Amino acid sequence: MNMSDEALEKLGLSYQVLFESLLSRSPDKIYFKDSQSRFVVISQSMVKNFKVGSVADLVGKTDFDFFSAEHAQQAYDDEQQVLESGVPSIREAEKETWPDGSVTWASSIKAPILLEDGTPIGIIGISRDVTREKLAHDALERHDRLLKKQNDTMRADLESARLIQSVLIPGKERKSSFLRIAVGYDPSHSVSGDVITFPRPDEPDVRFFMGDVCGHGVSAGLYTLLIKYAADRLSRAKDDRPQSVLSRMNESLKDVLPNRFVTAMSGIFHLTNEGTIRLQISHAAHPTFFIHRESEELETIRLDNAPGLGLLPGSSFACKEFHLSRGDRVILFTDGLEEALSENGEEFGIDRLKAAVHESRNERAENVPEFLLNKIHQFAGRAPRVDDQTCVVFQAR
Repeated sequence: MNMSDEALEKLGLSYQVLFESLLSRSPDKIYFKDSQSRFVVISQSMVKNFKVGSVADLVGKTDFDFFSAEHAQQAYDDEQQVLESGVPSIREAEKETWPDGSVTWASSIKAPILLEDGTPIGIIGISRDVTREKLAHDALERHDRLLKKQNDTMRADLESARLIQSVLIPGKERKSSFLRIAVGYDPSHSVSGDVITFPRPDEPDVRFFMGDVCGHGVSAGLYTLLIKYAADRLSRAKDDRPQSVLSRMNESLKDVLPNRFVTAMSGIFHLTNEGTIRLQISHAAHPTFFIHRESEELETIRLDNAPGLGLLPGSSFACKEFHLSRGDRVILFTDGLEEALSENGEEFGIDRLKAAVHESRNERAENVPEFLLNKIHQFAGRAPRVDDQTCVVFQAR
């Protein structure tokens, strides 16, 4: 007598009582079949499943009496394979097709019944209805496929938007007889919220507009195209002074940018009769830039405070004037440069940016934007990008 026998004896139970209780109360379908796959012993749950009057109505029957011929044949072949191989069959979701065409799903385990000498004489099987789980799983898979399709479409649209934006911003290289001009443009997403444009490129004076749309992603990127168009159009007005361009753009954006604003710089480089270059510059919440003199003096210019575009209708913007000699450089940048973060969350900051600008003195003007962006990338390491990065270098010839 083993421990199980002793425990049963103490409880006044027998294996027969336990077996009959299992067959009568288990919600799972339990069955024993002979070597010809005929039902011999069946649980009460199968009576309900097959819609018969009693267990006796199932004895001697096969799956061919209840399921479609296709499913019954598959079940028969599976059971014969179990008998021949001695290896149990385990299926997580077995399709059951009924004569009326309806389909259910069941998880099933089928194992051989063996005599003491190992001779197989039948099959013991346990199955559980998993139709609801299977349908839910299939619905989830369909949903996943739909999401993947939508995601692929969105990625394709983003790539199209990126290509369109890359053509329009910064646009064609700006040529000038008295300035060397170089642009560094590195979006943090597929499309950028930064904009740089050079209106009226066919004229001697060099006009520029640099802006940064609050926010990131597709919507910010689309607004940059609107702002580029507006800057190009407004710079062709009779009053094309930088402060006037910003004032008119501020009015035009007040109803266009819900819950957003734009920081910006607008300016004009003009070659004077004396051979020096005059810079007139105005800003909207974008007050800082550098002037790197040929003498290696590096000036950090901080203009007076001004609101971002689209925030306060009726705002006016001041204009400052600077003069450049041959070799002097003006370096403009969006806040994505100074606000870049390292892996430990430290900000690059204006002081590091100024040091990088000073270090770039021996670089050719056209290489300075890439030099500065590389410095920032080295500092950031593997930290995720949080903002677009744009810088523009103008050097007096």
